[in-house]
Amino acid sequence: MRQAATPGNLTGRTPTTAKLARIRASFSDMEPGRPRAGSWLAAMSCVVVVAACTTAAAPHGRTTPASRPGPARAPLAFPRIEGAYRQGGRAFVVTYQGWWLDMQSEQIRQLAPLGGSDFSYGPGFQVTAPALGRLHFMQDASGNVVGVAGVGPGGRQVHARRIPVTSRAVRFRSDGAVLAGTLTIPPGRGPHPGIVILQGSGALDRHFESISQGIYLSMGFAVLAFDKRGVGASTGVFPGELATPASIGVQADDAAAAARFLMAQPGIDRNQVGFDANSQSGWVAPLAAKKVPGLRFAIMIAAPAVTTNQQGVYASFSGGSQFVPSQSNPAIDAAVRAAGTAGGYDPAAALARFRIPAIWIYGQLDRQVPVRVCLHNLASFHNQLWTVVVLPGGSHGLIKTKHGLNAEVPAAARFAGNYLRLLRMWVAGHITFPG
Repeated sequence: MRQAATPGNLTGRTPTTAKLARIRASFSDMEPGRPRAGSWLAAMSCVVVVAACTTAAAPHGRTTPASRPGPARAPLAFPRIEGAYRQGGRAFVVTYQGWWLDMQSEQIRQLAPLGGSDFSYGPGFQVTAPALGRLHFMQDASGNVVGVAGVGPGGRQVHARRIPVTSRAVRFRSDGAVLAGTLTIPPGRGPHPGIVILQGSGALDRHFESISQGIYLSMGFAVLAFDKRGVGASTGVFPGELATPASIGVQADDAAAAARFLMAQPGIDRNQVGFDANSQSGWVAPLAAKKVPGLRFAIMIAAPAVTTNQQGVYASFSGGSQFVPSQSNPAIDAAVRAAGTAGGYDPAAALARFRIPAIWIYGQLDRQVPVRVCLHNLASFHNQLWTVVVLPGGSHGLIKTKHGLNAEVPAAARFAGNYLRLLRMWVAGHITFPG
């Protein structure tokens, strides 16, 4: 879903991160003085929400047993506690980076090790002091983390069991490269719907979008995350930071290879495989989709529906999310539209052929992606399979902020809006889970 990390430039290194009722919203408050983008935009779901999104892998790729917790051993590192945890109808996610996410309240914090199996958290996403609560991770006799207890953000009493998963390292070929990743399968009888995590710009490995992996795993998806080519354990040459037609093409080939691989795995429902595309990979997913017959869906997080040149012009008005633009929204949007396509990637042709159910989730205060122009462009395709969501107060990383700036993210405490609830509604309307 989105990466919760501090947003950057889509053409540089960009951290990114169940049938939804049709909720019609006017964009007049977002863009004063501009008329609504035609009657079809009202028919396309334009709602107000947030995004986030981790892989709950058992230590060393084993199935996490639900045996009785035992005494803690050596101090726990973040990768050992990474996963999804469930407490009745409530779920929590711990990421590879040590972020704690309450899926119901949408609060997110950075955990700080206290030694042993204990961790604290502070008042903000990246502010760990003063400590406001303490969480203890329980282990079984074999040292596997099986649960967590303590007090979470907002005074929430936590006593959750780790969702037992099966996780294994995988490798698959794509256009001269061998891509390496991790396939994580939730508990229960399959076949399970599957989702491939596509990351934003930069030389990113499979762990970067850990939060997205965990969110989907907690919903019941099998999750495939992989190192980009030339990164981590993947061979080949990294295509570069910039979103050019060539680099987007290479990434689309790799995304398509990942989807085809996932469809062929035992325990996966090949008729229910889709993409989670974050930031720059919002250009990648539509291009990749035409290469994968039978691809079922796409979830597009802060995904640009403009050219790379237009995105760059828009980001420059805020110095790449460093300050609030002095220009008016109409003036900024006019400059974005005038930027054109020369020398950049234009997603229009791929979007015209992108005829699968898809949901776009944007932050209203995104300083990297020109949301208002993206809404207009998406509306022009008149595709009734698409849903668009705008999160009030959401930054490019979909963190709730006042101005959408990088400097506001560390002290922020939650994702914007009701993203997770609305995302579950959309998923429920498009995906069937076993049982």
